[in-house]
Amino acid sequence: MVTKESNPLNISETPPFIDYKPVIVRSQTMPLENLEAGICNKLLSVEDPIAVKGGFARELFRLNLGLISQCNYDKLEDLDIVVFETPSTNREERIARRNQIASLSEYFEPKDIEICNSIPEGLIHFFRTRDVTMNELVMFKHEDFLQFLFSEECVEDLKKGVIRSSIHCAHTGLGLVWFQEGNKRLLSATMVGRCIYRKVKGDGNVFVSDNIDFHDSVRALSVDDLFKITKRFSEIPELLESCMRIYQELGISNEILAEVCEKIEDPRVKKSRGIITSEIVEDMLDERAKEYREWWQNTDSNHKATAEVRFI
Repeated sequence: MVTKESNPLNISETPPFIDYKPVIVRSQTMPLENLEAGICNKLLSVEDPIAVKGGFARELFRLNLGLISQCNYDKLEDLDIVVFETPSTNREERIARRNQIASLSEYFEPKDIEICNSIPEGLIHFFRTRDVTMNELVMFKHEDFLQFLFSEECVEDLKKGVIRSSIHCAHTGLGLVWFQEGNKRLLSATMVGRCIYRKVKGDGNVFVSDNIDFHDSVRALSVDDLFKITKRFSEIPELLESCMRIYQELGISNEILAEVCEKIEDPRVKKSRGIITSEIVEDMLDERAKEYREWWQNTDSNHKATAEVRFI
């Protein structure tokens, strides 16, 4: 089932939209007493409306599922959080709130804070807008236990080591998920990059993309697209080597890879933003919101369809 806008715009005669499968969300708990003191200490400042997402939540979820016998502490270094509250419409107030949240813990950084709407709307949006299914997971801390909310595809793909694109809408509000080119549907460069990032980091082994050909999407990437994906690994040789190896496995030519390497090695090309402050985060979000409004105004209603999210 999909939901559509009540006022369709520019409906095409052959609408290229995807009939999205529902996102089925389930729940599981884990006693806090099962965790080591160091992990609990990192979670001290996690309380309503703050929850944990990303690698930290995923590693504890793997432990709770019995997929691992103990945590890999390298995956527990970063603490990405999501705050379920309606953000202010005032930029300065949003910056102040992000700074205030970051000040709650030495493990919180402005760039790692996602602010959604309040529950339930924010939770529905969260599960519709992840990059890969293994990130369709959020962890809440209660008085004496953790609660994991996860999609059915998340748990199945974690078990199988699958890196599957989350395709529940055409645009998340922060960026394109997929687009139509001729008679093909392709993943956006950002979505392809997020999948490659997960494999470089060792979170999965196999790329899968429902309704959209992943390899066609890779072949459509430009040198600039590949550079943007690759530069994240430019300062860690083993990760850069792994990234290049994955490109070769995906059929990217040596000529194109040579151009990517040339840009990576060019000292005149900026590779990093440096320290990302709350102001920088809000600037990026404002720019993406502007891009989303433009996309919305110029896109037919069939592309605005979204997957239903069901909580079981």
